[in-house]
Amino acid sequence: MKNNKGISLITLIVMIVIMIILASIGIRLAPQILENTMETKAEEERKQVINAVSGRFGDYQRNSTANPIVGLMIPEENLVNEETATNYICNKFKNEYGKLITEDEIQNSTQTKLIQKFVSDNFDDMEYTRILEYTDLIELEIEYTNLNAVYLVNYYSNDVIGPIS
Repeated sequence: MKNNKGISLITLIVMIVIMIILASIGIRLAPQILENTMETKAEEERKQVINAVSGRFGDYQRNSTANPIVGLMIPEENLVNEETATNYICNKFKNEYGKLITEDEIQNSTQTKLIQKFVSDNFDDMEYTRILEYTDLIELEIEYTNLNAVYLVNYYSNDVIGPIS
């Protein structure tokens, strides 16, 4: 009668091969999973901002003194036309927040195209458009947001671009 104390060499090799296959699959899928997780988190943050902006605007309409809308207002002189407004916002993101790095990126980036569409869609109500940064999000009682994220919001239409990080 044989005394089987342990595993055979063949079983060990098969287990190692299976572990290598699983590890290689995991390594290939990890970037996709991470990207999907980040996109989901960003979308969740965006929804929180939309809800907070909507609630604040309702409060603002009831009592604008007690519930001012928060964020950086776009100066009136930069609301002459859509192009001026878009350039102001893009330059603000570039110079103060470091979100658009070069002039070429400002002209050709996806963010710039989103900003152009946002301005085009909301130009008639730009007095309600604000740039929100972390301190504004705290004032809107939004927790667990990216400290470096910046949002472009229109309180009137509840249109939000962001997080731009």
